[in-house]
Amino acid sequence: MAQWPNRGPPIKMGHKIEERKLKKHKKACGPVAHQNARVELFINRIMTEKLSKKEKEKKMQSSKLIYRIMQRILKKKDKLSQDKEHLWLMLLDNSLQIKSLELLSIGTIKEVLSNPMEIFSIAFQKRAVKLVLIHNHPSGNLLPLAEDIDNTDQIIQLGKMHDTPLVDKLIISTKDYFSFQDSNLFEELEMSLKYVPQYSFWEKVQEILANEQYMLKLKTKRFINL
Repeated sequence: MAQWPNRGPPIKMGHKIEERKLKKHKKACGPVAHQNARVELFINRIMTEKLSKKEKEKKMQSSKLIYRIMQRILKKKDKLSQDKEHLWLMLLDNSLQIKSLELLSIGTIKEVLSNPMEIFSIAFQKRAVKLVLIHNHPSGNLLPLAEDIDNTDQIIQLGKMHDTPLVDKLIISTKDYFSFQDSNLFEELEMSLKYVPQYSFWEKVQEILANEQYMLKLKTKRFINL
């Protein structure tokens, strides 16, 4: 396995401020801590996907717009990377413009880890208002697996608790995509009680009952007016 030289991974000339900070860090903490800092900085950079100014300015009002960006990013990966599942987190502001696109995890050909704590930790750090999760299926089969549905259910409920909602989940390939929001699946998961905490369980039940009573009243009025 190839190893980095002792001086650590290369730092681009454009990052002059970070380079100066690392030089001060080396004097204060020594070469070992300095090497670790360079590695951490290098990892942080490769985890954030680079977006054009035009892509950042667009409002992500549809799954199609999100997929166009993700399709470009996935196609940019080499063939070896495309054969592994990736998990991305798209962080949006209140106007649905992209604040950041983070590569959270790279898995195997069949699965990728999704850690809710990591997802919301990054969302809070980046001051995101809304979230979109995206991951690829190297097989090309875009139908969500049971694990995909269960994980999305959990993130939806946690997003409601933290007032940072998940607004869509996409499963992508280089040729097509599946959107939870465009299907009835997202709406069903929003009504799910599986990951609703006990203290808000009855609030959820009352909300469902109120909606059912409202729909019943509407149907009764229509029947009377016939």
